[in-house]
Amino acid sequence: MQYLTLLTVLATAIAGTQAQDCIKTGWALEWPSKDKAKSVATEACKGSLGGSYTQGLTKWGCGKTGSYKAFRGGEVTQTAGLSVQWNGVTSANAGLNEAECVSGLHALINKCNTGGKHIASGWHFSAIPQNNACQK
Repeated sequence: MQYLTLLTVLATAIAGTQAQDCIKTGWALEWPSKDKAKSVATEACKGSLGGSYTQGLTKWGCGKTGSYKAFRGGEVTQTAGLSVQWNGVTSANAGLNEAECVSGLHALINKCNTGGKHIASGWHFSAIPQNNACQK
């Protein structure tokens, strides 16, 4: 009986450390190119998203993923809006290395055609396709 309780606790703990929620509204944009979105994420992880975090700190990144011709002329730029936040309960401060950052954002982009959020071990990742300028 103790083994069953232990397995239940472990399964709950593991399930609580990773969650992905894709955007599911009818007006959600899709990635014009997942490869380009992942490339933007990789570059952001090397730059603005990496490094030291204090609890609750959010860092932002953004980059162009494509473009298309608008109905009435002109070109619409498509971007990837990215964010990472540290909310871990194990420590007030944490460091996000490039590999962990890339892994979290790439998993999210691969799974969610319309963007979403991914929570793993206290890290909150967000990747959302957008039209025009990058926004927080």
